[in-house]
Amino acid sequence: MNCDGQSSTFPWHRLPRELQLNVLSLLAHFGQLAKCAAVCRDWQEYFENILFRKITVHQEDLARLGEISPCRTERIRHLWLRIELLPYDCLRCHHFGRQDPTKNSSIFEEALRTLFGVLHSWKARNPSHPNSGLTLELSVHSPSDSHHEFQNLSFDDDDNGKEADDVCIVDDPNHDWLGGRRSFQPTAWAVTQVFGGVLGMLNFTPLGFHWPAPVVKHLLVRRQTRRGFGYASLRHLMNCLPGLEAVTFEFWRTNFRFDQYGWDRDFLELLRLHLPKHIKRLAFFEDFDEDIDSIFTGQMFFNGEFVRTPNRALGASLAALQNQQSLCVSFIVDAYDFFEALHHRLRDGAWRNLTHFSMTSILLQSQTTASEVQRLLMMAAFAACRFPSLEVMELWYGRREEACLFRFSRSRDGTFKISRSGTWELPLSSEVVKAWSNLCNLRGGSLMAQDLERIDHRQIRSHGDAIHHLGLMSDVVHPTSLRQIRREAQHYGPHPR
Repeated sequence: MNCDGQSSTFPWHRLPRELQLNVLSLLAHFGQLAKCAAVCRDWQEYFENILFRKITVHQEDLARLGEISPCRTERIRHLWLRIELLPYDCLRCHHFGRQDPTKNSSIFEEALRTLFGVLHSWKARNPSHPNSGLTLELSVHSPSDSHHEFQNLSFDDDDNGKEADDVCIVDDPNHDWLGGRRSFQPTAWAVTQVFGGVLGMLNFTPLGFHWPAPVVKHLLVRRQTRRGFGYASLRHLMNCLPGLEAVTFEFWRTNFRFDQYGWDRDFLELLRLHLPKHIKRLAFFEDFDEDIDSIFTGQMFFNGEFVRTPNRALGASLAALQNQQSLCVSFIVDAYDFFEALHHRLRDGAWRNLTHFSMTSILLQSQTTASEVQRLLMMAAFAACRFPSLEVMELWYGRREEACLFRFSRSRDGTFKISRSGTWELPLSSEVVKAWSNLCNLRGGSLMAQDLERIDHRQIRSHGDAIHHLGLMSDVVHPTSLRQIRREAQHYGPHPR
């Protein structure tokens, strides 16, 4: 069959549109998209929308990205720039030498300068356009990150959404890998190399470029980027994205106590001074690895914490935000501090648009006293009174052998329910139930409290397993990131964590 009907038993243009779309959909699943797009103009439009929906480029591809015609750039919904740094050695290999933070920052800066030089020429899209919002994803890695002591790391994107069948079998005794597992913990030196070295923050000169890219609506940085973006870099990114409406930022905690203080301070200033006011959706996820954290805990030089102390000032800063539709923050702050700060703020309607809320609290651990847990849930109920559009609130916590979730939700038919799940018994006092019932009564509904759903603690090998088994909303962490966390935890060896 062809489009003009010359050599076809039935002309394409005479087929009902519904049947045409069924044929095109079938070809999209099983055909060669580029060849299909060359058949005719009708097919070209359909298949180019698929081909250009998500584009992945490395820094050497950016010149060609600038050559794409405007009609095709408008088809791009997701642009992923993968910045590749120089290779480096471990203590047992001698091929490339050590990392050079200055050169890495130069590569990072040059890639972003070239990228924004291209994006600056892309026109902002009409909100009614089907592809109105461009997602810009940034990632940074060195090919050596997964070649030495961390051969379980992945820097790809699993778009098909399928879980890995099994962990890959790695046998490299020279780097302490036997039968797909670490036989020894990685050295502190090896850990710092994967995270860019002691001075591994990626920065650039703010005056290096300033080309606004209003076409970008969503900024995404996933946890597979282990090198931190310096304050100057983040500030400049915010300033160059005037149309930004959503930020998904997954970053790693640091194992140097002094560095953690500095990062928290910079992040606080970023929230207060440089976060665009029209952002509607925020997701901050601070990742960690208990296997790594145990290496640095208690050592005088690093002075690291095994369990991260949430930053109270950051919680208060988040409570000062306005017009958020979705807020998901994990591990960097505590929900208790957020609610306490919110309680002392004026009821000015700043949170009237909030529909989805998810936040961790270190209080949701089995060793916490019942009175402390009940106080947290009471404060959550009082805070929810300020969220008239609220559909889902999740308070949770998770790490190895520990998972807990309190969820309040409103269904489409207007019914309300609270549910609990976890590895331990989360009690609900009569005062807590009454506080949530009063909220539901004010909104014209009644409350249904479900029984606790218990989870076997042996299933929880990491916070990734906790997120999976608790069934948290997808905005908490990117689905690919969640699969990576769970896969990496399968490689843990028999040594204590």
